[in-house]
Amino acid sequence: MTIPDIPGFTVVEKIREGATATSWKAIQTSLKRPVVLKILNTEGTADDQAKVDGILNQMRKVASLKHAGFFELIDIGERAGMYYVVMGGSDGRTLGDLLAEKFRLPEKDIFPIATALAEALDYAWSAKNLYHGNIKPDNIVMHPDGSTLIADMGMARVETHFDPATGQTHEMIVGTPNYMSPEQIQGRGGLDCRTDIYSLGATLYQVATGIIPFVDSSGEEVMQKQLIDCLPNPRDINPDISLALAGIIAKMMVKNQDKRYRSWSTVIEDLSQAKVNKLHAPKIDETALSTVRASVSQAPQPISAQPLKPAKPSRAPQPISALRTAAPAISAAPDPIQLVKPKKSGVRIFFQLVSWLVILGVWIYLACVLLWPPAAAS
Repeated sequence: MTIPDIPGFTVVEKIREGATATSWKAIQTSLKRPVVLKILNTEGTADDQAKVDGILNQMRKVASLKHAGFFELIDIGERAGMYYVVMGGSDGRTLGDLLAEKFRLPEKDIFPIATALAEALDYAWSAKNLYHGNIKPDNIVMHPDGSTLIADMGMARVETHFDPATGQTHEMIVGTPNYMSPEQIQGRGGLDCRTDIYSLGATLYQVATGIIPFVDSSGEEVMQKQLIDCLPNPRDINPDISLALAGIIAKMMVKNQDKRYRSWSTVIEDLSQAKVNKLHAPKIDETALSTVRASVSQAPQPISAQPLKPAKPSRAPQPISALRTAAPAISAAPDPIQLVKPKKSGVRIFFQLVSWLVILGVWIYLACVLLWPPAAAS
């Protein structure tokens, strides 16, 4: 993509290319302040135009959010067929970058981050019925003053997804498979704050353990695993995690949204109680299946054992639309070589038959010589 030319803003450098938009670091010339310029990805089709209009309508709702947990929306507009969103800039770093450096965070640092995020998302849902749709470490920004902000609020985009298992096509809110809720993956309508609760749970799982959920699988495989598979309990990986925090994460990641936390207020309450050691573990419906095993393994690690620390992934998890458009990392494995026995010709078969008859005749002759009694002398 060429450097965008938006009047009133001077582009400094590209930040990243996402599924919904390409982000640029820029300076608002009138106020000399740093901003983030997001150019929406569009191909100019009528269907794509409807998706862009949907995002712009969401951004107008975001503009009315008055909460310190979200970046300020400065402007939205269109120039020569290019749609853009201007957000407040930041001198912070993403939680994803922090985890790449520190691997995981101590529990005492997890509670304030989780609580700040939950409070911001609770405000968005209570005030405007807004949910994020792509909560993950790369969309969480940590400021030097300790504050935590959520990026890309209102940037959720709908894509059409074909499910080869069922042969059906349905719409899906674009997200990153490692953090997507089962109902989001299934393309269910009427998503609400509970899908963000699941995604924040998946994010906290990584923050507490250092392991990206289902990091060993590809995008489509990850989505299947979010539906049916389980992850180890956080305490199996990091024994320093409390039963309370491990239980909160497990309850946030219950696969059935009706048996998950139903509101942000209950999440916040449990985080508050766990922080001061007043919560042993949250109660989870016995019939509920969580993506995180609610209990530790029957053979827990000894205290002296080293916590599991897998190698860092070669790349960060990608949004599902990016996964579908990216070229495969490796070529398909060649088919195994089939060994085919050569067919025997008729002449060869004839000579083999004659050889066997000759051998059989020799054996008969020897048997007669050796076993036949000699004639009596006259």
